[in-house]
Amino acid sequence: MAVTAVNVFWGSSDGFTASAGAFWTHTNTLGTAVIGALTTDVSGLATNTLYYYRYYATNQYGEAWATPAASWITGEITLGVADEYADESGLETATFRVTRPVWATNTATTVYYTVGGTATGGTATPGADYAALSGSVLIPAGQASADILVRPFQDSVWWEGDETVVVTLSPGSYLVGAANQATTRIHDEQIIRRDVEPGEPLRLGLPFRKRQHALGCDRRQPALDRRQR
Repeated sequence: MAVTAVNVFWGSSDGFTASAGAFWTHTNTLGTAVIGALTTDVSGLATNTLYYYRYYATNQYGEAWATPAASWITGEITLGVADEYADESGLETATFRVTRPVWATNTATTVYYTVGGTATGGTATPGADYAALSGSVLIPAGQASADILVRPFQDSVWWEGDETVVVTLSPGSYLVGAANQATTRIHDEQIIRRDVEPGEPLRLGLPFRKRQHALGCDRRQPALDRRQR
């Protein structure tokens, strides 16, 4: 197997695949290898800048460029909550929102995260609480943010109480901002909350859904007026 020389070309603009990296502003030589991973450090980076890079390899059989160019940013990725509450029925999802600087939207950015909380999303009991999250989300080119949806499952555990889902950002081709952890909540399907108006007849029966904004819950009891029994 031929020994291969590897370089990485990088800069604040994409130099594409010009001969010997003629349009790239920086070059790092990674050395030679038959097979395996190669790494290098870069320095002198400007803050709040989008950088591009491509690997270039040559051996006795020719040359090859990595395509397309990859990128990283010297700006912060942050995490917030767009919709805090989900419901075990699965009709209402909770939403985390990952955001990057508006100047960093020329390329796609993959953001990595870990998941914790009192609802483990199938780690301890597969499929018990909500659909397992992948651990990464792609912010497409041209967009400053992307959402992570929490899709709960209705389980058979009665009166377990509301559960939390905690997401924490992990390192990647970006800086992790101070706002790097957020929490959403899954309402227990069996907990019934209802406002009773003064003078309203006592009603018994099975629950149906009516959104209760003040309580952040989607359920109350209807139904048979005691005077009708």
